[in-house]
Amino acid sequence: MQRFANKLRRQAYPFPHTFGAWLSKSIRHSKLPSCAMNYCPNWIAWLHLLLLHRRLCKTNCYSWHEELQRTLIHSWLLRCVPAYNNSRERNMRITLSVLGWALLVAILLSLGFWIWDITHQFQFDHPWTELPDALWHTFHYPALRMIAVWALLKGFVPVGLSLYLLDRLDARDRTQRVVRGARIVPGKELPNITRKKPRQGEPAQVTVANVSIPYSCETSHLLLAGSTSTGKSTAVDELLESIMARGDRAIIIDPNGHALSRFAKKGDVVLNPFDTRSPGWGIFNEFRKPFDFDRIAKSIVPDTSDTSAQQWHGYAQQLLAETTRALTQTGENTTERLLHWLIQAPAADLKTLLAGSAASGLFEPGAERALASTRFILSHHVGSFQHLQPGDFSLRTWLESGTGSLYLTWREDMLSTLKPLISGWVDILIASVLTLPDDNPQPLWLMLDELASLERLSSLEAGLTKGRKHGLRVVAGLQSVAQLDAIYGQNHAKTLRSCFRNMLALGCANSDPDTAKVISDGLGQSEIERIQTTHNQNKNGASTSTHRERRIEAAVLPSELMSLPPLQGYLKLAGDYPIGKIRLVPKDRPALYVPFKER
Repeated sequence: MQRFANKLRRQAYPFPHTFGAWLSKSIRHSKLPSCAMNYCPNWIAWLHLLLLHRRLCKTNCYSWHEELQRTLIHSWLLRCVPAYNNSRERNMRITLSVLGWALLVAILLSLGFWIWDITHQFQFDHPWTELPDALWHTFHYPALRMIAVWALLKGFVPVGLSLYLLDRLDARDRTQRVVRGARIVPGKELPNITRKKPRQGEPAQVTVANVSIPYSCETSHLLLAGSTSTGKSTAVDELLESIMARGDRAIIIDPNGHALSRFAKKGDVVLNPFDTRSPGWGIFNEFRKPFDFDRIAKSIVPDTSDTSAQQWHGYAQQLLAETTRALTQTGENTTERLLHWLIQAPAADLKTLLAGSAASGLFEPGAERALASTRFILSHHVGSFQHLQPGDFSLRTWLESGTGSLYLTWREDMLSTLKPLISGWVDILIASVLTLPDDNPQPLWLMLDELASLERLSSLEAGLTKGRKHGLRVVAGLQSVAQLDAIYGQNHAKTLRSCFRNMLALGCANSDPDTAKVISDGLGQSEIERIQTTHNQNKNGASTSTHRERRIEAAVLPSELMSLPPLQGYLKLAGDYPIGKIRLVPKDRPALYVPFKER
């Protein structure tokens, strides 16, 4: 190819004595960079053309058409050699041209500002003769030196800023564009899209990853998906800070009392049977109507994803509902008596108590093993009731009061004991929210930092789908889809995930590609149009072809999620908002209260 180009150059310059041929030969034998060598012959050809045209016009030569044609062909062919078509060298050529023009503009601006400043500070009788002398002695006198420095700043700074802004605006890849579907923007751009100035009497927006959540997105719930130590707790802390600053109420599932120690205020309630600050609670405080017994029994003994065991859970729910109903009628409505009848009382005595009820079938002859299995399941779910302190605190009454937040706390060494109890409390709260008036509801946030740390919540799906008109906003953390599948079953877990239209996707474990795939699918897909340029070289010359190609691709690949560093992720909001690539910033918040006061 180099020999071919050299041959073209020799054909284009048949007269060795011409200036163009001499300059071309000098440059070819110089030590200039290869990219400069590729650009120079093209310019030399045009210079040769101009000189030749001038010489031929003077000599009235009529053979200049052949030379002109040969020169133009040479100039065109040089554009077809691969070295010239190389995009890197072409970009360098464009960049050098832009920088050259920018430098010229900056110099002219500086010269203009210098002339303007010096003519307004000094009186010149003969400006055209004295200005060059002043320019020559500029750096010999302090006064002239400062004028020159300021003139240079006035000329070069605007040009430099303009180049910087143009570079930022032109930073995106112009060879591809998103036709439709999910679109990713930098984290600094998304807040400008979602931020809205609150009107008079309108609350401020809550934030996560420094992105203001639109009001319309709050009731679409938020799923925090990511492995351990990726930033879920950092995101929850930022949300809680803005929620508390806005004056909203919150139900916070708080492992180790982290949120309680930093965000609690006067009037809030701590619910933990092992904490001295916790009020006394009993299941009988929640009963108001005849149908409450069945509903709350399902909260305490939830359904199971195991179809073979669901029948026994149904028996346990029925036995608990009928026992609490019977004890309410007899006046034995205390936690102590409930535990006695469910776990300790002989089967004959329990049969007498529940005679004529829907649970009487459990006491038929031959059903002894069924009754034993049912009471065994009940002992697991109500066993933690033995640690409850007597009192009249009611979750439903607290919801209806409309003041303060509720913290359900535990320490890690208490989780195995308190897990069924706290899960029952959360389910009762979710079901009770659906009974609140739906006219102008007060915002109520349910913060589930680790959804998989609780047992199955029977009312969660209803709360996610119907709670928005009652003001419910659910924020749930999820470490792995396998955890949710194990608790709720694969189909039900998929239904629950579909109820979260807002999602903060953080880093996934490399050993859990299934979770990364599910999160990637949740972020959506994009239709990408790419411009592809193909260069071909053959014996007839070179050719360039361009075509457009459209493909459907994942907005964020699973491998990208698995390679995310801690505190970085993608935020997808409900509605027509782009996906923001965000960075969480940890904030050191002082502890205002002790997280736990042991009873």
